[in-house]
Amino acid sequence: MPPVTGRLIVALAWLAIAAAGFPARAQEAPDVLPDLPAAAPGRPDEERVPTGDDVDQWVLNGNKPEKARRDFEKALANVIGRYDARYHLTPAQQKKLTLAGGLDIKRYFDRYAALRADFVRTKGDWNKVGNEVIELQRIHNQPYTDLFNDESMLAKTLKKNLTAEQVANHDRNIYRVRVEWMAGLLDRRLKLTPDQHRRLVDLVAAETQPLGRYGNFDYDAIMFQMSRLPAARIRTVLDEARCRELTLRFEQARRMEGLLVSEGYLRPAAATASSGAGTGTTPAATRPHHEEARR
Repeated sequence: MPPVTGRLIVALAWLAIAAAGFPARAQEAPDVLPDLPAAAPGRPDEERVPTGDDVDQWVLNGNKPEKARRDFEKALANVIGRYDARYHLTPAQQKKLTLAGGLDIKRYFDRYAALRADFVRTKGDWNKVGNEVIELQRIHNQPYTDLFNDESMLAKTLKKNLTAEQVANHDRNIYRVRVEWMAGLLDRRLKLTPDQHRRLVDLVAAETQPLGRYGNFDYDAIMFQMSRLPAARIRTVLDEARCRELTLRFEQARRMEGLLVSEGYLRPAAATASSGAGTGTTPAATRPHHEEARR
């Protein structure tokens, strides 16, 4: 290659390098940002429309009516089972109670459907639906006491269909439990033997009436009725020493007769009975019956 041509090529190469310069620094952000495009105008949030699901959440604790219905039917079966244990219901009676309890459940869900409709119609106005929400929620949470209460079709049907014998047997069973409790208190003071305890309970439960009600004065009411038993009957169970121990308790019970009657513990027949009552300290044959009644 001629010397002139070589020098020309070298010169052109240096000119190219000079024109390109050194590698540029990374681009720095400008001090002033460019204006961004204006945001598109958005719609304001729409007002939420109340629905029946809100009522499910409040009244049924978030469950659906189908689940609540199954829970009610289970509670109904349990209640009828308890009644059967108390009164020994016949199959026909159990069927009637099942139908009556089903009507109570239907009545609840009729009210519930009306509440859902009112809630939507009033757009969730609490002033108009709040009381019904609270009441139906309480019934849902406490079906044993609020759905199947004394005013329910179930309770009314039970009272209408029980026989006098079923009621009497149930009253006797309750009364015997309270007599057992009374005898347990006497055990500590009279030091009754197991046989005396059993025979005393049998005597009082069989020969005195069930109380009209039960409460704080059960002991006094049972002692009052026991004090009206013929002294000879008590002496068939207790010896003379233990009969004498009962004297003070009988006197205390008699002084409470007015209270026991007014508070409903004593049934009229029990309060007016006056045959052969005694404390066991004096043979009944030597004591006038009217004196025993006063005592």
